Amino acid sequence: NMGKKKTGKHQRKTNELSIGMYDPLKLKVRRAGAVIIDWYVASVLAAIPVTFWLRGGESIHTGSFDLNTYGMEKGLIFACIVFILSFLYYVAVPGFVWHGQTLGKRICGIRVIRMDGYEVSLWDMVKREVIGAGIVEGGFSVIGTYLRQLLLLFGLVSLFTPAKYLSYIVTVSSIIVTLFDKKNRAIHDRIGNTVVIRAL
Repeated sequence: NMGKKKTGKHQRKTNELSIGMYDPLKLKVRRAGAVIIDWYVASVLAAIPVTFWLRGGESIHTGSFDLNTYGMEKGLIFACIVFILSFLYYVAVPGFVWHGQTLGKRICGIRVIRMDGYEVSLWDMVKREVIGAGIVEGGFSVIGTYLRQLLLLFGLVSLFTPAKYLSYIVTVSSIIVTLFDKKNRAIHDRIGNTVVIRAL
């Protein structure tokens, strides 16, 4: 137990230093780069069910990625596959494998930790990525995109456009909050009680 406590204290001290000593502008640039990379990777993952199973031999077009194209049964299967792949990429990999890093964050040399300085858990990443980035923000999130498409699939057409614009407003607000926050914390960081730091 003593060994674990010492490790935790040392880890917390190191992480606090990495937050305080790293140029906030550089962190913002790296974080923006990671978001772009992660969005691209997640979009490629989301295209897997269309590319390999759902399109039935037809060429891929814009409508190929709409749940409504496939009807209720296939649309729900499509959504489930996308949510599972997104969960693995945004939650399981940083929560279990790469210690707070997605591929984008790993390439850009940053990672996510808890505000108390300890490594993120699976639940921390669920709060941050699923609830925060996917549901509350949702503007540039694959999870958010397909959650909104479920509205169309279930016939809730009148809710789709307001939900889309609300997600963009919240996402832009989150970006603005991040730009002016000394620790670069977005809305989803606050929901997950996390902070992005440089990878040591």
